[in-house]
Amino acid sequence: MIRKINAAEREPVPKSFAEIVDPCLLQGGVVIVVHIVDSEDGIPPGKQSLGKAMANKACCACDENRHACSFCNACVALTEKSEIREISFPGPFPHPNFVVAGHSIDDQRACRPPIAARDSVKTARDATPRIAVVFGTRPEAIKMFPLVHALRASSQIETRVIVTAQHRGLLDQVLDLAGISADVDLDVMQANQSLDGLFARLVKGLGDAFDCETPARVLVHGDTLTTMAASLAAYFRKIPVGHVEAGLRSGDIYQPWPEEVNRRTTGVIADIHFAPTEASRNALIAENVPAETIHITGNTVIDALLSTARLIESRPSCASGLDPLAERYRGRRIIAVTTHRRENFGDGMANIAHALADIAARPDIAIVVPIHPNPNVRPHIEAILAGLDNVALLAPLDYPHFVRLLGMADLVLTDSGGVQEEAPALGKPVLVMRETTERPEGVSAGTALLVGVDRNRIVRETFRLLDDPIAYAAMSRAHNPYGDGRAAERIAKIVVSSF
Repeated sequence: MIRKINAAEREPVPKSFAEIVDPCLLQGGVVIVVHIVDSEDGIPPGKQSLGKAMANKACCACDENRHACSFCNACVALTEKSEIREISFPGPFPHPNFVVAGHSIDDQRACRPPIAARDSVKTARDATPRIAVVFGTRPEAIKMFPLVHALRASSQIETRVIVTAQHRGLLDQVLDLAGISADVDLDVMQANQSLDGLFARLVKGLGDAFDCETPARVLVHGDTLTTMAASLAAYFRKIPVGHVEAGLRSGDIYQPWPEEVNRRTTGVIADIHFAPTEASRNALIAENVPAETIHITGNTVIDALLSTARLIESRPSCASGLDPLAERYRGRRIIAVTTHRRENFGDGMANIAHALADIAARPDIAIVVPIHPNPNVRPHIEAILAGLDNVALLAPLDYPHFVRLLGMADLVLTDSGGVQEEAPALGKPVLVMRETTERPEGVSAGTALLVGVDRNRIVRETFRLLDDPIAYAAMSRAHNPYGDGRAAERIAKIVVSSF
């Protein structure tokens, strides 16, 4: 179900049509517009402010005598000197109903996508290119909020945020932190959602959103189902796609699953690739992606991490919820753990939980686990670790509290992709509980070590780092290869200069 942000949540609906930037924002009512299609430039003389709302756009699904609304793509038959007298918006997020002089209401239909407007016709949106930034999960939101702010700092483009809410509550935490309100919220999350059911809702919902928003470019991030669905929905409408965090490859389509294929599919569609590292650029080159379309920018997660760390330093209260935990485990070495990967569901998750219980047998350590809400994760973790005195099982943390936890930790165990980038930036060794990783830079730099989901190996490598100061120092002092905190600035500059 699509939830269009209503007028009360953003701005009053203008009363005159000349003031309307986007008719799709109307929640009801009637507006009057005249559009004479045979005028020289598609905009009637003396009606420029009204004419801007309707461009002389032929609909690609129809013959040349049918024309499409610049905003909604609703299509109606027009002949020379036909006039559109009324456009009625019967409810939220509709295609409008046209009332056309000399034509019956049965002679209208919605067709999408429209082809580009004629060169001589300039609509309101042609003047300021519109960028749609699309994401749906907490990790995407963390990595994209610095970019949203960087894009919105430019007066040369209009930036719209479309969220799918593939992760509802976890996503909202980050939006609140970043001070970002979504322009369109698809709210697709359902309990125990299947991948194919979710994907179908995403493609349809994002397609409808693009039809209403008509962006000049779509920006997506990383490797989620939202990313692939947005790329395909944009491709179906011939809207160019920019891929942030492009070029990460594990070489195994089931590790991570389904993210590896999501990312590869997006890479085929995108025409601009924002690669975080030289290795990710090389991976794209190996797939015959034109070198001139690839830009090494660093990873925006480092932007988010460093800005949040500065926030915590200036306002400790924003992460003070961990104060009792810090006091409780004072004098112990803290191990932060995150686990949620789909390929680890079942036996892999049970192995991880048993390994953590073995590690918790040591009295000098404490284990802190923010538990992912996925029902394939929580039962395994709670069944084995609940009740252990030196294990804290927490609800998912907002980002400031999570960044503080990383800062408190001596060691990080994770199967997350983003944490492999965040922890090294804070000088924390990372044991990656996966068989392979699409982020080999950390392993090569010595900041991360793959340990898989073998119970004995997880325990052995954890104890080695805790007991061997030389091994610990080698990982904690290794170079962080993922960026300098200015990736969003670089990406925004490239996007703006592309118009």
